[in-house]
Amino acid sequence: MTAHSPDRPAVETAAHPTPVVQRSPRTSLASTLRTRPGMVVGGTAVVLVVGGVLVSMFLAVALVGFAAAVCAPAVVILVRMARRDAGR
Repeated sequence: MTAHSPDRPAVETAAHPTPVVQRSPRTSLASTLRTRPGMVVGGTAVVLVVGGVLVSMFLAVALVGFAAAVCAPAVVILVRMARRDAGR
């Protein structure tokens, strides 16, 4: 009997391994969360700290601008009064 006889189906004798799909070096978010949770927590902490510093700087600039806007008219009035009194 041969491998191609009518009573027996043809069988391949050479084993062909299943091709393995190679993943790209980029990792997905889910795999990063599973394998490096400390990295995610550290990155989140950095973002929060930098955000807090930027918001603080913005508020400081806004406060200085508001103070200048409030003080400028008062200074102008005092200078005018001083000039008027000096001219007498």
